[in-house]
Amino acid sequence: MGRTGEVLYAFVPVLLLILGGYLGQRSGRIDAGLRSGLERIAYHVFLPALLFQNLASSAVPGAAVLPLLLLTASSILLTTFAMLAWCCHAAVPAAEVGPHVMASMRFNNFLGFSLLLPLFGPIGLAAGAMVSTFAVIVANTVSVVVLLTFAGRNRPSLRQLGVELARNPLIQASAAGLAWKASSLDLFAPVERTLAMLGQAGIVCGLIVVGAALALAPSALPRRAALASTAFTKFLVLPAWPTARPGCSAWIRSSRRRSPCSSPCPPTPPPTSWRGSWVAMPS
Repeated sequence: MGRTGEVLYAFVPVLLLILGGYLGQRSGRIDAGLRSGLERIAYHVFLPALLFQNLASSAVPGAAVLPLLLLTASSILLTTFAMLAWCCHAAVPAAEVGPHVMASMRFNNFLGFSLLLPLFGPIGLAAGAMVSTFAVIVANTVSVVVLLTFAGRNRPSLRQLGVELARNPLIQASAAGLAWKASSLDLFAPVERTLAMLGQAGIVCGLIVVGAALALAPSALPRRAALASTAFTKFLVLPAWPTARPGCSAWIRSSRRRSPCSSPCPPTPPPTSWRGSWVAMPS
């Protein structure tokens, strides 16, 4: 099977789960309460468990992932500046600048991590866990700076930012996983497997929620200009910088050759409020 075939093959279960969520929402089998419950348990239980498991048992040295972390930070910053420039050019109202910026550079990991394992194996998966955790902090901090700059009255304080970041279950799980890894202790095999199973449940729940959200999207679409500008920035500008760096893709390709597939890794649900938008990353 060629590389294109592998990608398409990995996409099939992802698309089927999203389609299931979409049809469930449209048919009424998934209501607002169920959708909210799936999102909350995935974000607060399943995904932190998988993130901890991947980081605690990762064979990837931190120094090897450093170039990916730098690329992640620079991509987010470049995308933010590009969207701010467009907002200035288009005279976007100050109250809408924050949502524009967050929509252009925040991300939802459900799709990415569901494909990362079958395409790049556990080493690429572990690297993705580290990059995702780092991106949570960078993107949330950038979002807060933009909100503080353009929010006008009732600005959230930096203290609130620190508290919310510290309470983020993904950051807490990441810190715990890295601390466990630093202790050189091995996870008890049944515990590791249990955490991996919880993480798999999180992937499934997250993709179903994505499909259900798509069924609601037409009633909540923004203006065409706003949609076009954020889509252009998110899908072209944001990935352009890492794609242009050969070392990034080469590292991931080599990780795929070094190891077969094993277990999935964490995504993150989209934010639903300004508090969640800072910390419920990634987007």
